[in-house]
Amino acid sequence: MLKYIDMHCHLPDCAECCLAPDFNAITACVYNAAHISDWEKIIRCTNTYPGRVFGAIGIHPWDIDNLPADWEWRICDMLARHRDLMLGEIGIDKTHPGLPAQAEIFSRQLQIAAKYNRPVQIHCTGAWNILTDALKSYNAAAPIILHAYSGSADLMDVLIRKHNAYISFSPSVLNARHIRARRCAAIAPLSRILVESDARPGADIGRTVDAIAQIRGITASRAAAAIYNNSMGIIKNGYSKQD
Repeated sequence: MLKYIDMHCHLPDCAECCLAPDFNAITACVYNAAHISDWEKIIRCTNTYPGRVFGAIGIHPWDIDNLPADWEWRICDMLARHRDLMLGEIGIDKTHPGLPAQAEIFSRQLQIAAKYNRPVQIHCTGAWNILTDALKSYNAAAPIILHAYSGSADLMDVLIRKHNAYISFSPSVLNARHIRARRCAAIAPLSRILVESDARPGADIGRTVDAIAQIRGITASRAAAAIYNNSMGIIKNGYSKQD
């Protein structure tokens, strides 16, 4: 039986996790924060489903307005108390206002991630130059995860080589019109590929793995095993700076 891990999902409430139609089709998932109000829900969910639900907390680029004064302290406190927590999702989105503020908050969160040596789940839309500038001063052993990657193949190669990046593909690769994502899925090192629903846990994960396998011309079992191992390495801190 093939094993799948949804490396980036969202839930309105922990109580709905077991009700998600595809939850039982996956081995584990990483519940990412979209709002500060999600942080405590994520902790509750990881406690309710230990070993099946892992968490990531942080300031989403759409959620930068009216931040509490102690937001950095709160992130640090949660990371210190919960060793399996990642940082995410954080990043920069050119389609939303306040790019300078987004970049500042993103950079400050990268510093926190480096301090606690945690993987980072990154959201980036149309602001790749700002992202790469911010990453120039980031030096940590823990990897970065490019959530629902939409950048170029050339940039993907740079991010993998210079910043220990993993490339997470969403169900968008099922759509033949998403040429850039499918091109990246075809040429990314298999040891650097992750999959995600970016929705309720497990949604279309099996189909996404099957699509990646088909794009690469390999068996679904080989793709699933490699992607599962990549995911577990990150979750269990088994990652390395270089493959």
